[in-house]
Amino acid sequence: MRPNTGAKIPVLNWKDAEEVLSNPHFYHVYKIKADIDLSLYRDLYQKTIDKYEFYGKDGLNTYDAISLQYNKSEGKDPYSDGVEYGGLNKNDDGEIIFNPNSFTGRLDGAKDRSDKNDIGDMWKIWFDYLEDKFPNIHLFRTRILRTKPGHSAPMHIDEEASRIHLPIFTNKYNIMWFQETPYYLPADGSIYLCNTGAVAHQFANLSGFSQWMGEEIARVHLVTVAKPKSRMYTNWA
Repeated sequence: MRPNTGAKIPVLNWKDAEEVLSNPHFYHVYKIKADIDLSLYRDLYQKTIDKYEFYGKDGLNTYDAISLQYNKSEGKDPYSDGVEYGGLNKNDDGEIIFNPNSFTGRLDGAKDRSDKNDIGDMWKIWFDYLEDKFPNIHLFRTRILRTKPGHSAPMHIDEEASRIHLPIFTNKYNIMWFQETPYYLPADGSIYLCNTGAVAHQFANLSGFSQWMGEEIARVHLVTVAKPKSRMYTNWA
């Protein structure tokens, strides 16, 4: 079985990308040919995993993450803040139970997760880059998300904001669906605007699933939530 990775991703320039983030419309995903030197980010990722332990997400051992930003005022673990989801629970027998009514990353906008921890300081190059390109956009809840082979996330919608993805490691068997349309986001130095706060989406790492699906490889994305500074505490509507 070969997944359909043929959905074309529209390409935007920086000016139009900031307009999309400032005034989001109905879209799935846009690509910006950023020409980022991934070797720098892969070195940072290696330094991060050498020093820090990631947090399991959704009660599963195939999906984990660590935060680069958090909310100091909440007094939470600065590395786990904004990582957890509430949509998967365990029953009395320890079985994972999916609760579609609570599987959401929608967060209270008043609890701003934009304070950087020491990992965020290490990844300063990323924040400087985005702040230069998107001066009118508030950047928060940045995490490294790691999807291991065999993981499949259920369809869901996140907090009311766009997300900026930088794929660090991936292959063509790591697929992201928006509604029924599949997309492949290559790790080629581009960044991607994903409308996860308005469109139902899911993702899966199918690498190594069969002899035709390449070797097993974790999908590693650096992800920042983006919302216009002028509308930080308002809903999309």
